[in-house]
Amino acid sequence: MDLKNPIREILVKEEKLMTARKPIFFTRRFLPMWLGQSFGALSDNMNRQVLIVGVPFGVVSLAGFNSIDAALPIIGALFPVAMLIGSMYGGQFAEKFETQMMFRRTKILEIILMLFAAYGLITDQGWFLVLALFGMGLQSSSFNPVRQSAMPKYLETEELIRGNGLINAGLYGCILVGTGLGGYFIALKPDAALFESTRFIENFGLASTPKSITGIVMVIFSILGYAFVWFAPKAAPTNPDLKIDWLAIPAAIKMVRFTFAEASVVRPLIGITLFYFVSTMVTIALPLYARDTLGTDALVVTFFMLAFAVGAGVGALVSAAISKGNSALRSATIGVTLAAICSAGIFILSLTFSPNLDGSLIESGEFVKTWRGILLLLLFFLCSVFLGIYLAPLQAAIQRRAPNDRRARILAVVNMSVAVAALLGSLSTLAITQTALRPEHSFIALSLMLGGVALYMMRRAKQVPYGLYDEMLLKK
Repeated sequence: MDLKNPIREILVKEEKLMTARKPIFFTRRFLPMWLGQSFGALSDNMNRQVLIVGVPFGVVSLAGFNSIDAALPIIGALFPVAMLIGSMYGGQFAEKFETQMMFRRTKILEIILMLFAAYGLITDQGWFLVLALFGMGLQSSSFNPVRQSAMPKYLETEELIRGNGLINAGLYGCILVGTGLGGYFIALKPDAALFESTRFIENFGLASTPKSITGIVMVIFSILGYAFVWFAPKAAPTNPDLKIDWLAIPAAIKMVRFTFAEASVVRPLIGITLFYFVSTMVTIALPLYARDTLGTDALVVTFFMLAFAVGAGVGALVSAAISKGNSALRSATIGVTLAAICSAGIFILSLTFSPNLDGSLIESGEFVKTWRGILLLLLFFLCSVFLGIYLAPLQAAIQRRAPNDRRARILAVVNMSVAVAALLGSLSTLAITQTALRPEHSFIALSLMLGGVALYMMRRAKQVPYGLYDEMLLKK
């Protein structure tokens, strides 16, 4: 008789009881998982930002495209395509294998991928960065179901919204730092004073350039993420006898069927999917929006992405703070309503900008000194805050409602839907690059979508006035 798994479960339960009155953030059942996710987000977003900013502004060379702008939506689509493929297996692995082991193995894969990206930056071969981006989609589709299904193992039910809020805050905070570092380094000149302090790497045969430093930092972040997940508690698999279905499409169809059979899971799943469609669409359209609508330089793109990331993190913390004693459904409804209003404000303010006729770009320092530039950054920030308030309750609802023996696979379906949403969000940029539509039109489309969701959620809030727990209590 194998007593190891029962003993581990008892130890996890004892730790939950011992830390029930303490903040969950500093507990072993939460902090290593949080740090592992956060450092992965740092390296991943540095790589992505280098591509999104470096390609259209000619810093990163990428052979094979007739138009540089046409490369953006294709690059943006690679990550969600990889996530869609990997999610067909990630949920199965997360249910069959022990949690701590899966954390470690997925992080080893991340280190290998960041080494590919660093090589591409050092040798100026952009396709290695693209390969790393695709690989990170596969890695994320394995890591995310493990992390998401681990939360109900490590946390009590009433801690899930707070846990998701803290996870999201860390995620967006690291998106902020990763985006900022990647965008800042890639926009610097090779002779910038910052790189004088990194000359020591030349002793290893590496040039002290923005690209090489960016690659080295990405590898360091991925190694740190691997180190921290070693301290995550062990947690028994929820379905160790599960037979892995290696036929990808039949496996995906099976998972989608039993996910949509759980009616209480479908509504928050759709809400989460919309969030990622919106965030991807904004991220991919921003370089074109900054260049063609605002007439600004590459660094302004990073400012907007930082505002968006900071806002999402703040929104996640607000969601965690108000989770006790409040209707999560109502707070999510208020969040998406206000986000729709802010998006409409971004569109209206965008109409007051006109790029220079000679094609010259306004420098970032000048842009942030104007009242319109400050107001636009503020609207981006507020829109993201309200979207952050909207997201965390939906994630907690799925983790809480999904059956234990199928939870990881249901969460993998959530990742698949997120991947499809991100893919469509990336490809939606083709409506700008291949038609007469302007980049600012994406924000009025965004406002209309969020407004539609807000109206539905207002109706839903009247049906279940006590919030997201009502469907469980009333068995609707």
